[in-house]
Amino acid sequence: MAIKAVIFDIGGVVVSSPIQGTYDFEEKHGLPHNYVNASIMKQGPQGAFQRFEKGQLDLDTFYREFERELNDPAILEYYQEFLRVRGKGLPPSPITTTTTTTTSAINP
Repeated sequence: MAIKAVIFDIGGVVVSSPIQGTYDFEEKHGLPHNYVNASIMKQGPQGAFQRFEKGQLDLDTFYREFERELNDPAILEYYQEFLRVRGKGLPPSPITTTTTTTTSAINP
């Protein structure tokens, strides 16, 4: 019988977890811890990250859309709520709603 499918769990099994990559990006660009993750969660299944993971966006489109999502002023409000429900306060250096210079580094 021919093999019809192969399934891999790439969340740290085959390749390193993408979560660590988001933490590294945040640290490198001065974003608060979990800001990128909160943004990904806020966008839901139609967000750029999720669509890119499913092969629905090419890399250039992903960069543009993800940067736009990270710069959406609503994400700051969502991030504050994300922290509040986890019993955490805002980081010592609160971010502003203008992170374009920081997030534009995702598009080399």
